[in-house]
Amino acid sequence: MFASMRAAFGRTVLSRLLGAFLALAVVLVGIGVFGLTREGALHSHLSSVTSRDLTPLADLRAAQNTGYQVTIHGLVAVGTTDSAVVKLMTTKRQAELAQMAPELQAMVTDTPAELRGYATDLVKDWDAFTADDLAYQQGVNTPDAARLNQVAAAAFDKLNADFDSQAQRLISDAHQQKSTVDQLYTTSQF
Repeated sequence: MFASMRAAFGRTVLSRLLGAFLALAVVLVGIGVFGLTREGALHSHLSSVTSRDLTPLADLRAAQNTGYQVTIHGLVAVGTTDSAVVKLMTTKRQAELAQMAPELQAMVTDTPAELRGYATDLVKDWDAFTADDLAYQQGVNTPDAARLNQVAAAAFDKLNADFDSQAQRLISDAHQQKSTVDQLYTTSQF
């Protein structure tokens, strides 16, 4: 009788231990799945920061640099009487103007949707600047040259301010995204 009770007691204890072990295993698997899910969300969000803000910022700075080159070569061309230098600077300027369109398009395309309107406005300001700059270059030897230069200089200043403002917006957005990543990281630790 004691032997059968001891065997029954042993089976009961064994089944309870096995049940507790299985329950613990299920909890641990659940925690692991939760951790992997949070880690995946963290990785995904971190990856999106690069494409969301850093890529359009790099596009923006590339376009700004090309814009500076266009301006420099234009100024050198109108500031010299050496026809070979004028020809060289004009050729370089034309190549850079052609390069600018795809750079600006990439910047607009890569910019986050909520900041894209600013990027589009920047392209409009680039178009206005190039029109004003061309008018100045064509009128450099006319009595209207000083006024045309002032108009082009004002357009250049506005364009530069737009480049800088858009860069600050993208940097600010990147900081907000980093804050979100930090929060995800904090909640993924247990």
